This record gives sequence, structure tokens and C-alpha cells, in this order.
Amino acid sequence: MKMLYTAFSMLSFLSGTTLLVGSEQLISKKLSICYQQACLEDAQDIETLISDEATLDNDKIVILPKLFRLQALKNAIARGRFFIARNEEDGTIVGYKKLFLYGALDHEECVNVLQNEIRSLAKPTQLIDVACFTDQDNYAHRHKKEPIDTTYSEGTDIYLYDGADFTKPSFRRKGINPALTNTAFSFVKKELCDTLMEKQNQHVRLVILFGLTEFNDYDETGQGISRTPSIVRSCAAFVKECTGKSPESILHYRYASCMPTFDPDAQECIPLPDEKAIPGYGNVLVIDLSSATKKGHS
Repeated sequence: MKMLYTAFSMLSFLSGTTLLVGSEQLISKKLSICYQQACLEDAQDIETLISDEATLDNDKIVILPKLFRLQALKNAIARGRFFIARNEEDGTIVGYKKLFLYGALDHEECVNVLQNEIRSLAKPTQLIDVACFTDQDNYAHRHKKEPIDTTYSEGTDIYLYDGADFTKPSFRRKGINPALTNTAFSFVKKELCDTLMEKQNQHVRLVILFGLTEFNDYDETGQGISRTPSIVRSCAAFVKECTGKSPESILHYRYASCMPTFDPDAQECIPLPDEKAIPGYGNVLVIDLSSATKKGHS
């Protein structure tokens, strides 16, 4: 299905993430790297990084047409959704990450992503499989479950989008992307904790949305290597940071999807049809947070 992408929807299929450490700025052991929430003054430098280097990974990450990139960045930054890694030696931006919770006013945008990117609400929906990760093995293995679709509760479910990350090739394998994710989670933490306080004694679930290309995910039988376990562990650590308790189990749903793919010179921000797009999977993690909403929880 073709859809018009607004400036708010520069989303991406993911790289892996690791553990939450909960600080706004981190200095790596081998590099002097500063991690922070992006500001509007960073937009042009991020756009240059995308145009000069990220476009070479256009088979792994979403790259909007040239005409729309800068405005999309500015919109995401203005909404506090973008995070950057800066090399303090020369001030250059060497990586970026987009991660955020959908707020009460973002319902239409969230449904749009569920329908057209994750495709869990598409008609017809193509559910690939359902599985569960548990804390007993540090969320390392998927345990297959009966292939039943998940249900969503608009009133109590809390949605988090985890996506849009890139690190300059010369700075990879240095822990930059995990540190960026940790930084993003540290900014989101207060928002989630406040929301849990507002939903006391309600059945609340944290629903995490992310996309993976076929290259980065399990095959259709659930075999092979995926970046999902590292994402699961990252989200589990985030939940523990917010609630004081690691999730006992995390449900994992996978849907047939495609990475939104664009003509770089297009005059409209409309993705190419599926037959010209990168095949992949829409992923949904579901974590029950009901225990964290009980009165008396700190």
C-alpha cells in the first residue's frame, strides 16, 4: 500500500542495541564521544551525514528523498525524538538514533505505523510467528508459542518506537550504537514512569515497535540469527530501570513487511511499491507492566 510520509515519519529498520545505563552523556573508553539529545542546530550536520554516508546503507535503513530529509529531521528533533553521538575531538556527529514513546496526541501516527510499517494492523495481516523470551536465560532464546495474533488496548497500552540508527563505518564496533540507545532510554524513562503513575491499578503493557530487514532477522521458520535478542535485552533493562524489576517474559510477534524504500529524487514523500522495496519483518514486543501500576509501587 502506498502512503504519504509526513515529516514526522522518518522511521528506520534497526541495528542492534544493548543495555541501559541511564545517563545523558557518556564517554567511551577508547574514544571521546559525547551522547546527547539532538537540538535543531544539529539538523544540517545530521542531514549531511545521511546524504554522505548513510545513503550507502539504503538497503538496511530508511532514507527519505532528498527534498524531505532536512525537514523530517527538524520535526523529529523538535519533538525530542532524535539522539546523536558526537566526536569531541573535532565536533563531528558520528552517529544518530531515533527512539520515543507515543504520547496521548500521537494516536493517529501510531496506528499509521502499525498499519503500514509494522503491518500488525494491516488488512490482511500476515503474522509470521509468535514467541516468548524469558529472564531465565537472559532473554537469549525464542520459545515458540501458538500462532495467535495479539490484541491491542488503545486506552492502556504504551507504545515505544525503536528505530532509525546509523553509525559512521569508521566508528563502528566501538559501542556507539548501544550507548546511543542507552542515552535515548534515559530521556524516555521519566515519561514512562509518569505514565505508569497515571495508570495505577490498570492492566498496562509496554509495546515496542521495530523493523528488521530479512538480512537482520530470523527466516520465516524462526531460524537463523537476528538482532532481536539484543533489542529484547535492551528493553528489559529499560523496564527494570523504570520499575525495579526485570520482566519475567516478553512476547514477540513478527509480521511480514517491507522496509519503506524511496526514490532519492522523488518530489513526493511516497514509498515505492512492495515489489521494489526491501523485504523484512515488522516486530512487536509486548511487556506486561501491570505490577508497576499497583498502588504503593515506587
